[in-house]
Amino acid sequence: MKSIALTETTSYMARLAKGADILDELKKLADERGIDSGFFSVIGACEKAELAFYDHVKRTYERHSIDEACEILNCTGNIFLKDGQRFIHAHATLSKKNGSAVGGHVNSMSVFAAEAYVRCFSEAVERKYDEETGLYLMELKQRA
Repeated sequence: MKSIALTETTSYMARLAKGADILDELKKLADERGIDSGFFSVIGACEKAELAFYDHVKRTYERHSIDEACEILNCTGNIFLKDGQRFIHAHATLSKKNGSAVGGHVNSMSVFAAEAYVRCFSEAVERKYDEETGLYLMELKQRA
């Protein structure tokens, strides 16, 4: 395991725009506020979504669309730098009308009504390609 201590700076609350994509809204907030490292949580409802599951053997994402309104039971993730740009990585659990739940990596999610809480850190964290997993994972650097 690799770990570092992060210094929490500012926190934000945001109401995400109806009809917008949740990842785009969080990226917009990160860009407007200069957030290079953060953790977020979102609750609310979505109109539709595309979630994915990472196949460890094929090293590809299997996508599945949810073409109905759902409650966002939980959507968490982080804001880090990837190739010098702010990058939003999110996973979500959604509840369908019948009470069943689906979840996975968020590729897109159309907001009906959603509220986000973002915790920011002073240290920038970057995503770097990891040969062992085929994923872009966070690169943790010790402070000088």
